[in-house]
Amino acid sequence: MNLDRRRSLRIPVDLTVQWRRGWRHAVSKVHDINANGLFLMTDEVVPVNQLMELIVALPRGPLSFLAVSRFCGKAKWGNGIGVEIHVIAPAERDEWLRFYRERLARAVRSLPAGVVDRIAG
Repeated sequence: MNLDRRRSLRIPVDLTVQWRRGWRHAVSKVHDINANGLFLMTDEVVPVNQLMELIVALPRGPLSFLAVSRFCGKAKWGNGIGVEIHVIAPAERDEWLRFYRERLARAVRSLPAGVVDRIAG
């Protein structure tokens, strides 16, 4: 059984993230986001529960925060690291949630009308 423990839905995105952990610096693509984190595509290996510094290139400008690695390895869509936002300034948190909600609304609007009706029903 595949249990998804996320508190919010994952939304596919096309974003770039710069990240650093210790001496390691890397640039990766973001596969998806939710209200509390993201999955970054990389072959780099980071142990679970490690702190990472991230700068995500959002359309309205870069957003930085500290995240904790919660998964590292092969997912259905490729290798990567799933991270949970750990420390983020209030203004950045607001911008992250604004971006997430916009993308979530866009994803819902793209669903066929019958699906949306059943969800809302």
